Amino acid sequence: MREFHIQGEPVEIRESDLEAIRSAVIARLSLEEDELHNALSQELARSIAILGPQDSRLGRWGLTERGGALALVRFPDRDVVNYIFGATLGFRDSRWEVIDLFEERMQGR
Repeated sequence: MREFHIQGEPVEIRESDLEAIRSAVIARLSLEEDELHNALSQELARSIAILGPQDSRLGRWGLTERGGALALVRFPDRDVVNYIFGATLGFRDSRWEVIDLFEERMQGR
């Protein structure tokens, strides 16, 4: 289990939450119907889940706090110019959902 503090409130993430988040993000990515989002969806589907007190990831995708919300973010290699892709998450009606998808250009080291 991993605990985040989102807008001052504790949010506990369990393995079942991580799998539900994976499913919600894959479903949202599939709505985009382009090659990039399809590739990201396939990568996420194949990713191995890691959940511990300091780390909660699905392969290159990691849970983090972003702008006062929980987000699942795909982190690129650090030594190249790349983009981070992610999904802002919300928990409504006892289930995880994707509020928004985002991407940002990052400069490597």
